[in-house]
Amino acid sequence: MVTGFLAEVEAMAGQERSDGGRLGLLVGDLVAYCKDHFLCEEEFMLFIGYPDFAAHSEWHRQCLEAVEECLDSLAGDPAATARRLTVYLRGWLTGHLAGADRQLGEYLSRQLGSEIKYGR
Repeated sequence: MVTGFLAEVEAMAGQERSDGGRLGLLVGDLVAYCKDHFLCEEEFMLFIGYPDFAAHSEWHRQCLEAVEECLDSLAGDPAATARRLTVYLRGWLTGHLAGADRQLGEYLSRQLGSEIKYGR
């Protein structure tokens, strides 16, 4: 979902004029997806007693806040908004997956007494 979204937003970012309505729909879909995904992940973290729940869920809150701010700025320059959103999400995803999600996986692995491999 997120990689497809990024590809579409990157295409819009490369255009001189972007369709603000289409971008608004994409961002709205992303917000809905993220809310569902984050809720499921946070419920799982609570279920397993994840000790870094507060910090991890803060990453989620900050992401949603930033993406929702992009919705508010669409009226101005949709192409510029698409560029900002692409840069933000690429950085956020890289940091979140390599940091917070990896730590969650390592914690779960220790709890299960096994090793989970990460893309190696």
